[in-house]
Amino acid sequence: MELMPYLFYVFLAIIVSRSCAVIAARRLREKRPGEALLASLDILASREMSVMQDTVAACCAVLKESGIRGWPAYFAVLHVSLWVVFGVMILVMAIVGLVRQF
Repeated sequence: MELMPYLFYVFLAIIVSRSCAVIAARRLREKRPGEALLASLDILASREMSVMQDTVAACCAVLKESGIRGWPAYFAVLHVSLWVVFGVMILVMAIVGLVRQF
């Protein structure tokens, strides 16, 4: 069960969904505080952990404020769910590695 190529594709989708969420938040005329926080981020992601945490925090703020209404919220749901998929895939790879070892 080789999941490494899929991790790459999921991480690529995470980068694209983050950029789409930021662009969608910037296009709004009237922004709520969470959308303003999301719009203030850079469009292109970096590898710094603080940037990733800020993005997830901004996506969660958008979801708390607006629920699932509007394009920024749709992309925020996609971004956060892709991070969940990424984490689950890493856990599956670790568990499969441990099972194969014994």
